[in-house]
Amino acid sequence: MKVATYSLLLLFIFFLKVGSAQDGRIDPTFGQEGVIIPDIPTVSRSYATSILQRPDGRIIVAGNAIFGPATPDNAYDIVLLQYREDGTPDPDFGDGGLVRTEISPYSDITTKSLLLEDGRLLVTGNYTSKQEEFGDPDRDVFLASYLPDGQLDTTFGNAGITTISISSGTDFPYGIARQEDGRLLLGGSYFGRNAYPFLVRLLQDGTPDLEFGGGGYRIYHKELNGAGIHIRSMLIQPDRKIVLLGSQGGTGNRILLMRFSADGQVDSTFADQGLLYFQPEQNGAYASEMLGQADGRIIVGMYFHQPGVDADQQTLALIRFNYNGSLNTSFGTGGIKYLTLPGTQLHLDAMDQQADGKFLLSGEYQPLGQEYSDIFLLRLLPDGSRDPSFGANGLVVHSVGLYIEYSHMISQQSDGKILATGKYNLSGDISDYKIFLARFDNQKTVDAPEPSLPETSFEVFPNPVIQNISMKYKLETSERISISLSDINGRMIHSFLQNEYLSAGEQQHSFLLPKGLAAGTYLLNWQSDQGEAFSKKIIVQK
Repeated sequence: MKVATYSLLLLFIFFLKVGSAQDGRIDPTFGQEGVIIPDIPTVSRSYATSILQRPDGRIIVAGNAIFGPATPDNAYDIVLLQYREDGTPDPDFGDGGLVRTEISPYSDITTKSLLLEDGRLLVTGNYTSKQEEFGDPDRDVFLASYLPDGQLDTTFGNAGITTISISSGTDFPYGIARQEDGRLLLGGSYFGRNAYPFLVRLLQDGTPDLEFGGGGYRIYHKELNGAGIHIRSMLIQPDRKIVLLGSQGGTGNRILLMRFSADGQVDSTFADQGLLYFQPEQNGAYASEMLGQADGRIIVGMYFHQPGVDADQQTLALIRFNYNGSLNTSFGTGGIKYLTLPGTQLHLDAMDQQADGKFLLSGEYQPLGQEYSDIFLLRLLPDGSRDPSFGANGLVVHSVGLYIEYSHMISQQSDGKILATGKYNLSGDISDYKIFLARFDNQKTVDAPEPSLPETSFEVFPNPVIQNISMKYKLETSERISISLSDINGRMIHSFLQNEYLSAGEQQHSFLLPKGLAAGTYLLNWQSDQGEAFSKKIIVQK
């Protein structure tokens, strides 16, 4: 149990609770001493998989819960919880802030969620129609659409829910995104005798896009040494290309990046014919999450067993890849930043990036030889080194329950504070866990300095902007140009131009900003096929 067996850790947590207001302290004004344990009547087990925030600050937690005792004919349902910014339940959402959805009579599992500009919430995962629990080999994909008040959107799919059967095995979506034309994209793996990645594309109303793979999905049969591919994350780059991140098993796991065109064709210009395999120091590696940056570079978070140390110790690493799949050697050592905490096992589950370029990592922290674990937050400077202004040299460890805890997702509020959600355990029985939501102090960050512009002179106007943004520049040679809009952390929102051929000379573009775009700071990104790229901050006003 978590008693005084790890006194230094407990003293550290005590310091965070009563010490200064340094970034990383648990926020005592939120919930009960910084933590909310949802009060859901009759729930025996629950855990969170996603956390999202509406423009007005309201917080959405998506996850899974068993109502009543866990039995083969009573497994997980979908649960959505919505809170006001201060952590109180939102009475305008569902039943006092709670929505429960049952897709099948047996087991429904959520994995990822997406909030659309019009306020609708998309939730994906898988379900089974058989009297078995999670290990059931026949599970299909679902995508559900909810209105802002928590009701199912009956204009979407079949009364708000679309189901897709990709294989006779377990179909597991682990990524969701919206393409610029409104079509919806899911990425994941299916598991049978082996595991293969897939992409699914749906129209805005939830019906399969039959132009995509012939039936609305594509399966990519890529194997190595008989081992399968387990997808963990998906993103869309500024030029609309799709990237999947996963791990590939066998003799020591490796991480895998795959890139596709917007229509799902493997992109042969990325790495080795669209595939990038990476294995640090020839040891097993497990992919966790990735972040896309405005210039097309990709940050991958992973953990692995480090050679030469205790067999149970695991090391975190951040890797930065260039747009073409090569390692970005200006980051860390040869493109990799290793993060070792002696005497611990670290499981990385969540990543985010602040407006000032600093990275936030979160997951499970377990001292070697101990049966319990806590949640951790780790903040890194833009170069990947630990941030001494956050917690104890960048690290915060916090105990929610008494035994095992995981932080599955993190998010930042408009004032900079950090939200973490996942599951915690009180009894020592690993199946006895519940959802938690925690908030940590974190000062609102100042935006990172803008990248220096290429020698070409660019004008972006007006700035601030309300509806139409213009860009003026000169090309010395004919080039293919991509222009996109992303949030301040580099996540793409809209593509204005994609690989468009422009002749040498003066250029001027005028773009209408996406409908429903909230006021705030964004990046207007310009990239050429000659390797030049820059991002300009713009202020959107309403």
